[in-house]
Amino acid sequence: MKLYFELLCFSLKNLNIFIFLNLRFLIIPFKKYLKEVHGKNILDFGCGHGLFSIYLSRYIKGILIHSYDIDNQRIKVLNSFVNNNFINNIKTVNDLILIKDYKFDTVLVVGVLSLLDDNEVIKIMNDLKFFLNKDSKIIISEILKNNSLTFKFHIFREKILKKINFTKGTTIKPRTKEDWHELFELSGFKIHKTLNINIFLHSTIDLSLKQ
Repeated sequence: MKLYFELLCFSLKNLNIFIFLNLRFLIIPFKKYLKEVHGKNILDFGCGHGLFSIYLSRYIKGILIHSYDIDNQRIKVLNSFVNNNFINNIKTVNDLILIKDYKFDTVLVVGVLSLLDDNEVIKIMNDLKFFLNKDSKIIISEILKNNSLTFKFHIFREKILKKINFTKGTTIKPRTKEDWHELFELSGFKIHKTLNINIFLHSTIDLSLKQ
């Protein structure tokens, strides 16, 4: 509740961010992801406004999170929240070169790969290998293509966000379970675990991957 109040007060400064952050915080079951995080060195890849980073920073003791995104405006929002709330275990990054010598125990990739074409996904997954230890894992949450009304609503919402330039990336490309599995296998990863997350009004596939 304390964290939600901090986000509420902070996001009142910007209506778009206020609506987005509060909806995300209320809908996404962060605790379920929390259980899957391994180790103390975490990379939040494509962190956006940094909700996952903020949540993890508060609920896992001794953790250090590097929050990466190419969108400097979102990194600026996260930096502002981190500074205003005296958070010392989140380091923001807008260029992977800056962390080229780091190895991470867990890498979070949430809502990123569905905004890329197949070749871009494979390239990113291959790039991420350089940041992994032998026992590291990547937690994936992406749009799952199926025939449900939830999926259709999810895609409609994503297209609106893309149209107003709220989300980045080259496309919106949902994929079936088989498509996602094939892409990750082509990138040299195996499915370590299928996660039972169930995000309200989201059609997602949630996986834990290992090399």
